[in-house]
Amino acid sequence: MKRLLVVTLLLAFGLLALAKTTITVWTFFSGGEGFLVTELIKRFNAENPDIEVIEQIVEWGQLYNKLTTAIAAGDPPDVSVMHLALLPDFASRGALTALDKYISKETLQDYVPEIAAKARYDGKLYAVPFDTHPLVLYYNKKLLKEAGLVDAKGEVLVPRLGTNC
Repeated sequence: MKRLLVVTLLLAFGLLALAKTTITVWTFFSGGEGFLVTELIKRFNAENPDIEVIEQIVEWGQLYNKLTTAIAAGDPPDVSVMHLALLPDFASRGALTALDKYISKETLQDYVPEIAAKARYDGKLYAVPFDTHPLVLYYNKKLLKEAGLVDAKGEVLVPRLGTNC
């Protein structure tokens, strides 16, 4: 009887050791960036045989509707891509898990502070920024100068409501 118990316990522990952790990730990446993300996931899976990341690509225009539905149904993905602009909405509804205890302060030091701050809601970290979308204005300084739209220092005169440049 003891021998049967020992064999049973050894088999049970052996099966537990073989069990993989599976993580589902929803992304909306396609094209060049989609290929890169998929390759990163394949590389991670190859380097971590005890963890399997399964990527599900959702059309970007449908991701947030599907994510909201999955959360309401109690069956969300383990990880999802999300624009930081939507993070406050999802976090305020209790739909996200705070990551503070999982992400080291050292890791966050690699981020521009203003971008890392956008990954927080109510003082808690809810995301690790993957990329950012800066708003940029390009202009031809020579043409602006010819049009009289620069000051004496050569700085662009920014139009203001209710004033003339």
